[in-house]
Amino acid sequence: MKTQNRSTFILTNHSEILEAMVGLKGIRILHYARCGRDVELMVEQIVEDVRCPSCGRKARVKQRPVVSYVDLPVYGTPMRLSWKKHRMICINDRCPRQSFVLQDHRIAAKNCLLTTRAAKWATVEVGRGRSVSEVAEELACDWHTVNDAVTTYGEALVSDSLILTQVQQLIIDPPGVPYVNLSVPACQHLLAQLPVLRLS
Repeated sequence: MKTQNRSTFILTNHSEILEAMVGLKGIRILHYARCGRDVELMVEQIVEDVRCPSCGRKARVKQRPVVSYVDLPVYGTPMRLSWKKHRMICINDRCPRQSFVLQDHRIAAKNCLLTTRAAKWATVEVGRGRSVSEVAEELACDWHTVNDAVTTYGEALVSDSLILTQVQQLIIDPPGVPYVNLSVPACQHLLAQLPVLRLS
């Protein structure tokens, strides 16, 4: 890597270029696969000394499950990010925690099938008035995947009473479905955007 100044740098190593484009520190790129329109990038966390969250003893790898997430499109091409996770097991026989899976909220939130960056983007887009169906079509995934992610991120946002005082209109999206889109005044910051909320 050649450094020019504090804000400008040039990468010449192929792996470094790919890692810079993915934009996640502590992540190793395992492979890139394309089959027709389907594009997958597989990643894993770089882990070293993993300790059991219950007893603090050293843990070892038990399994490597792969979970696929919908990511933001790259150059107009729908992208899937497959995360090869680490299911760990504590070496302490007396520990009540038998196993646990390493998490990284920068990649994806628990029980969410969109990557964190895709979920945040979707939340902003729906908060600005786009339909969930429209956002789902752009991400090449189904309605429920986007709506579940937007609801997950939105529940944390609407707990802020300051945001709720800015609500200007209610829009049923789509008609006949018990979800509501709360639109607030335009704001550049993500936390000023309200998503689709479940009424029931």
